[in-house]
Amino acid sequence: MKVILAILFVFSLSFAENSITLPANAKTMILKDINSSNESNASQSQLEDIDYFKPLDIVQEDMPKTKLIYAKFTKEPKILYAKQRFYLDITCTIVADKFDKILTRFSNMKNLDLLNPASTWELKSVNEYTNRFYFKVDTPKFVLPKIQISLKLDNKIIDSLELRSEKIPFSSINDDLSQFSNIIAQNINIINIKAKQYNNKQLLVIVQMTGKDSNLEDFHLDGIKEQGMLSLDNKDLNQKLFYYFIVPIYNKTISFKYLNTNNYTLKEVHIPVIVDESLVSTQADLNPNTSSYIFYKKVAIFILGLFFVILFLATKKRILFLLIAICFFAYFAYLMFPKKVLIVSVNTKVRIIPTYNSSVFYKFQSAQGVSELDTRKNFIKILFKNQNTGNQNIGWIKEDGLVKN
Repeated sequence: MKVILAILFVFSLSFAENSITLPANAKTMILKDINSSNESNASQSQLEDIDYFKPLDIVQEDMPKTKLIYAKFTKEPKILYAKQRFYLDITCTIVADKFDKILTRFSNMKNLDLLNPASTWELKSVNEYTNRFYFKVDTPKFVLPKIQISLKLDNKIIDSLELRSEKIPFSSINDDLSQFSNIIAQNINIINIKAKQYNNKQLLVIVQMTGKDSNLEDFHLDGIKEQGMLSLDNKDLNQKLFYYFIVPIYNKTISFKYLNTNNYTLKEVHIPVIVDESLVSTQADLNPNTSSYIFYKKVAIFILGLFFVILFLATKKRILFLLIAICFFAYFAYLMFPKKVLIVSVNTKVRIIPTYNSSVFYKFQSAQGVSELDTRKNFIKILFKNQNTGNQNIGWIKEDGLVKN
C-alpha cells in the first residue's frame, strides 16, 4: 500500500509545471499608506471622518502655563531630488501625568504627498514617544507642513504645540542622465531575473528587484519601448517590484542608473539577459503542447498506466489496480487530446501577459481561428497566425474577445 501511495504522490506532482510565477494582482501602482498598521489606522480614520490636514482649534487660554509636551525632529534629509521619497522622524517628550491620545495634524503643505498621515505614536522609553512620517516630493517649489501635536484627555485638548522643519534644499541631478531610471534610493538589489523567447526576434524579461528608501513606482528603462510594472509592494520605504520589458533577442545585458543617497552619486546596475533553459527557448516551445516537459510527462503517465496494468494481471488486488490504471490512461488521453479551436472577433487585442494593464502587441484585423493553450482568470492564452507577418505568435486575450456562438 505504501508503494501505491508513493506512486499516487508522483501522479499528483505530474500536474505541476515549472513556470514563471507572476503576481496575480498586477496593476498600475497607486501610492498606499506605507505599512499595514498605517493602513488600518487610515481605514479607522475614514470611519471617524478625520481630516488630518485641518489643524485642531486650540484655545490658548485653556492651555497650561507649564508645557506638558515637547517635540523635535530627530532625523530629516539633508537634500531632496525630484520624485524622491523621504521621511521625518519626530520625538515627543510628554510630562503629563495622564492623557488618552496623541493627535497629529498637518497644514500649509505644498507640492508634497504625505503617505501616512494616520501613523500612530510609539512609546520608546519613559515619557518619550516617536513617529515617522513619509513624504514624496515632485517639484522644487515644495513647502514642508506645519505639524500640530496635541494631547487629548477625556475628549479635551490639554496641551498642544506646532513643529516645523527647516527648509530642505532641493537639487537637480547634474550628471549624465542617459540610462537614468528615475530611481532615488539608498540601495537597489536585483533579486531574480527570468527571460524567455517572446517571438523570433524578441525576449520577454521579468525582473524582481528590491529598493531601500526608494521610489520604485517611478522605475523606467531608457530606450526600451515595451515595458511596464506588474506589481509593487511597500513596507515603509522598502519596496519590492516586479517589472517586465521586451528586448531584441541579441541583447545580453540591460543597464540602468539610480541615484544612491548614501553619497548622492549615480550608480549603475546591470541586468543579465539569459534565457532560462527550464523555460521555453524557441518559438515552437512557446506552445506548451510541443514542449519537452509535456512530452516527458506524457511518457511518464503512460508508463505508470502500464505498470498498474501489470499489477492488475499479476496480483489479487485486481480491481484497485485496474481503477488506478484507468485513471492514468484517462489523464494520458487528456494530455494527448488537442486543445480546442476558438474564433477571435475583429479588433481583439493580444497582450503580452494576462493582466489588464499589459502592453498590447497585436490587434486582429478580422475574425480568426486560434488554438487555446491555457486560461487564467478572465484571460485565454492563444496560439495564432500573425496576419501581418505570417508568423505563429503566442499571447493573451480577454474572454470577451471571442465570437459568441
